[in-house]
Amino acid sequence: MKKCVVWIILLSNLLLGGCMKDTSGYMEELKSHTWQSQFAGGVSVSLSFSEDTASLFIENAGESAQICGKYVLDDHQLVIFVPEISQNYGFSYIPCGDSLELRYGDETVILDKIK
Repeated sequence: MKKCVVWIILLSNLLLGGCMKDTSGYMEELKSHTWQSQFAGGVSVSLSFSEDTASLFIENAGESAQICGKYVLDDHQLVIFVPEISQNYGFSYIPCGDSLELRYGDETVILDKIK
């Protein structure tokens, strides 16, 4: 009887353990929120994610630009692929609690988490 119970517990753990989603690390924190900032000169920057698409939207003085496409993400880098213009954009990032440092080359913007 004890062996049967042990086997049932082991099988349950194997079957149900595969259904869990890993939410640790920076990647999950980054893509599960919208990030936005409004700067003194009127520049507005926002970063958001849908299922398989990342969108970076920048607006200033009535002009706007959007980088939107499929993305690849690890714990330090975000790459957005824009096949329409055959261009890829690579960013490094560091989440800092309720803010996000987003870097492109030597430039850094700090975005706030939208709750």
